[in-house]
Amino acid sequence: MCQRSMQPHDRLANTMIIVHDTVSHFDPDVFDCIDPACGVTHCYHRTRQLEAEPFWTVQYIVASDDPSPGNISAVLPIYKPKTREWSNSLYDPARWGAGACAPRNTVVIGAVRDVQSCLRITHDTTSMTSLASMLDLAVEYSAHRQIVFPHYSETARAAIDAAYPGSIAWVPTYVSSQLEMCEGPAWESSLGSAARAERRSDRRLITRAGLSVRVEQWAACHVSLLDLVVDHARRLGGTDSAVAAFRRYKQWSECKGVQVLVFQVTKRSTVMGVGMALEWKDELLLYEMGLPGSRGPDRLATYLLLLSEAPVSYALEKELRLIRLGFGNEVLTSRRGGTSVPHFYGWLRTDA
Repeated sequence: MCQRSMQPHDRLANTMIIVHDTVSHFDPDVFDCIDPACGVTHCYHRTRQLEAEPFWTVQYIVASDDPSPGNISAVLPIYKPKTREWSNSLYDPARWGAGACAPRNTVVIGAVRDVQSCLRITHDTTSMTSLASMLDLAVEYSAHRQIVFPHYSETARAAIDAAYPGSIAWVPTYVSSQLEMCEGPAWESSLGSAARAERRSDRRLITRAGLSVRVEQWAACHVSLLDLVVDHARRLGGTDSAVAAFRRYKQWSECKGVQVLVFQVTKRSTVMGVGMALEWKDELLLYEMGLPGSRGPDRLATYLLLLSEAPVSYALEKELRLIRLGFGNEVLTSRRGGTSVPHFYGWLRTDA
């Protein structure tokens, strides 16, 4: 498990930087609490699932003030893909201006799935200092492969830049959105007047369309609902398939602590749209959506119901703290009480 350790000679004292090839010996609660901002896509049990896949090798650079397994202050996943081509073009360095590079000639620092990386670090002075040493070791581990930092938040990008000033080139990729529900039942009344007016207008549109929504566990739903998700992704330029979608949600359903939810919108007996969501701890992630291709007021009402009204109602009922809304909808969600989180793709400069 533990493959190498080092005591950084010029970065910090009293902190060990240790390399592991699994997180299996860490306490899941300790791992998940290092940085709660990471969310379900980077939780302990999801991380364990990904490290078992055959498409890459992974090691974790871990900072610890104490050699005991439970005392960790930062974890940096380092993936070495084995494939010849990128299965998801959003990870391809060439797409973002870093130059063409095959996956097997690349080291991915952060994440290889779900188009969002997480800097799992406690953001105190010691951990931020140890990040520089962790990146030193990541560069050494890369063995001359190109190093990329895909889809980090603005906060994480700033932390990496502070640790490695002037060494990483960054370009913006997308903006994600979220709704913070800490006020509970008083959440909507805490919004500004413009946001409250937008939400009232949404509800009127949904009522006029005659839509209803129900929430079910993934295991209780018919797999044909995934056809809407696949068709939606293909219209947006993706290469999804029914088989891949089924495997994706089967894997999520086997991820301990995660509930896979299906928001199904109907008009009388007709399915108008479906939203796939992941509930984990006190959060809800809107993972994917499936809408028909035809335009019109019913489709817009379905979209608003899946994106906002139904998840908010569910979150309030379950007393959840946060709804993560994905990316590509920041203008619409910001007008309805959401906050925006810019993301960036980075790579180690060759002249660094």
